[in-house]
Amino acid sequence: MPLNNDQGHEMERDLTLDSFLDEQESIAVYDTYFPFKRAVTSFKGHCTEFTVESKKKNKSKAGTVSKTSLKKELAKDFGLCLSLTKDYAIIKKNVALETSVDFTVYKIYRMKGINILSFITNTVDTVFTTALYADVDFIKYNVTKLKIDAIVAKAIDYNSKIGKTTQTGNTSSTANTQIDKIIDLIHIDIESMENTIGVFADEHPEFIDGFNKNKVIYKTGVHHQGVQGKVYKNNVLAPEAFIRIVDTDKTTTSDALAVYKIIYMKVGHYTIECKNASGDYTKVEFDVTPRNITNLDIHLD
Repeated sequence: MPLNNDQGHEMERDLTLDSFLDEQESIAVYDTYFPFKRAVTSFKGHCTEFTVESKKKNKSKAGTVSKTSLKKELAKDFGLCLSLTKDYAIIKKNVALETSVDFTVYKIYRMKGINILSFITNTVDTVFTTALYADVDFIKYNVTKLKIDAIVAKAIDYNSKIGKTTQTGNTSSTANTQIDKIIDLIHIDIESMENTIGVFADEHPEFIDGFNKNKVIYKTGVHHQGVQGKVYKNNVLAPEAFIRIVDTDKTTTSDALAVYKIIYMKVGHYTIECKNASGDYTKVEFDVTPRNITNLDIHLD
């Protein structure tokens, strides 16, 4: 049984970027900057895993799905924060900090639901301190207090769903499920590279141009169907606004830059609800079309 269209296009994109990063000129550029090189190494490892898993096809059992997407978001968001913090710790030669964030996204995926909230809150309490937020070198990695607070809020929301989910049949194979997880990890690798690529802006503009051309994510299928945009209040960016798709289990919180994104949606007509901590509220209708992420800015005016 071949890869589905989403997975096939993802693999095509990833192998194209992988080939670009294998060129001698590219290696010479990223080999000089550890955070970028580490993300490249991780990306290449996940591309190899992708190839291995694409050859496996075994039927899976029915699984709990109503909180799956939220757990996936938590693992991705927090995993990226930990990854970037580890880069920072290595550069600063802070062994204690490096050890405390030496945690993979896979482990968060595999963690029992009841342990997710305590793990995230304990890590936030012990790692992401006021002093760390104030360090100008750390701020460059875009791990802000607003972003961490939004992750904690998402973890609290996830925790509230434990024991309230429904069971449904899953016709995907275990191989396809694993491949989808690897795709998400590859996206994290690329995000990590994007967060640090600015260091090459002046010396190697050709490399940045080539990287951007080869990292384009194909908009195919349900993986890339949904809605995204920014939240505003009186034309000012509104981070930490809670967003919910009516009559679904899909929710999210706008990040530190007031950006939100919800994917893995089926084609259809939906209503989105949005509110902030001050109680401002609005409701907007929109459509999800095939292989497209609808751009929708939300105004809490």
